[in-house]
Amino acid sequence: NAVLESVSGADQLINRWLVSEKGFQARRLFRQIIENSEKALSTVHDAIYFPSQVFRVRFGIDAELQQLDDALHDRAGDREALLAAARACLLLTEFRRCDAYADAALALDEEDALAIACKGLASGMRGDLDRALEHAATLERLDSRHPMAMEARLLALLMQAAKVGGMSDVSELLRDAQQLFLEPVEVDSGDAMDTVEAHMLEARANTLFPDAINRREAAIDALRSVLAQLEQGGFELHGLALEGLRMAQLIYAHFYLGQLLQAQGDTGGAQLHYEKVIQIDPSSNFGEAAYLSLGDTRQD
Repeated sequence: NAVLESVSGADQLINRWLVSEKGFQARRLFRQIIENSEKALSTVHDAIYFPSQVFRVRFGIDAELQQLDDALHDRAGDREALLAAARACLLLTEFRRCDAYADAALALDEEDALAIACKGLASGMRGDLDRALEHAATLERLDSRHPMAMEARLLALLMQAAKVGGMSDVSELLRDAQQLFLEPVEVDSGDAMDTVEAHMLEARANTLFPDAINRREAAIDALRSVLAQLEQGGFELHGLALEGLRMAQLIYAHFYLGQLLQAQGDTGGAQLHYEKVIQIDPSSNFGEAAYLSLGDTRQD
């Protein structure tokens, strides 16, 4: 009986220590997630590519957009065509054109989640947090799981967290953002742009919240498949092969791959992708970031 009592007492002590240690490790991990995420908040827009003027001239972006306008001139009632055009304009940071096409789609269906997502992303990308939050609230009500709808809600949340300040408020917003990243998205397997957007969303998740998401290998594999697809050719919109659109998607894929491989310790692989970004658009925000990251990998 005395031995059993001693063993039982020791067991209770060990269990209490284990519970305490688990709690400490969980708090430490959460703090690490929050700290790493807060670092990304101040530069949340750095994850968005803004083409330089040199890029626009080099790939004839203005002429391509005019071709797109002409192609849709007689298709005002084609909602799918309008949505595809809005997505293309958003990718090239043509926000006014994006809004115009999205508004035309909303005139046909006032609760079109993809059109609302395009307007939400356009608002967020140009720094209009109030409008971005309005569109995000609508998308939450509609419960859309489209990749772009999820991205619009995420961008609004992250911008709000960056503005709010204060550890408790930011922590709650970041938890909401992380939960959104972990929720499944709905992808139309027949829509190539949907597939690319889903892969880009996965890449952003692992870039912004590496400790919480922890799916870097899957994100790298997905981006490599996107690159292989884009290198074979871009997507046609209404019979138009928009080379500028393809190059913008290539820059996103190369830049995110560089970041993910660098975080994984593959500096050689990261350098190759950063060099590709610099070759395509050295004057852009991604070109500058790739140049700085290239220097960091060479030091490593």
